[in-house]
Amino acid sequence: MEDWIVTASALERGVWTLRLEGGATPPKIEVSHAHRAIPGVKIGTDDGAVTVTAELPREVLSDGLQSVHAVDKSSGITLASLHVAAGRIVARDMTAELSLLRAELELLKKAFRRHLSDS
Repeated sequence: MEDWIVTASALERGVWTLRLEGGATPPKIEVSHAHRAIPGVKIGTDDGAVTVTAELPREVLSDGLQSVHAVDKSSGITLASLHVAAGRIVARDMTAELSLLRAELELLKKAFRRHLSDS
């Protein structure tokens, strides 16, 4: 098995670009969203590196957390993932997480103060 490593990843104007290095034979790459292959993925080689360019569908910009994966089809290994969080649902989730973190911090502060006063 060849070890392809993602050395660069960029998302600009809805186009996800990856640069992979380290293997000898270019991998067969599929980029997918919601378990469906994204059509029109371009794969090129340059000085031993592989460049993958995928124009993301509009469905990626939807409420919630959307994931896009670049997978080596021959081995089934996920080479890279892109996660896009958007919408009101995410804002509520983040607010709830922040509240939980604040509550945990308060517990830690109380325990630390108790430890200091007992010492």
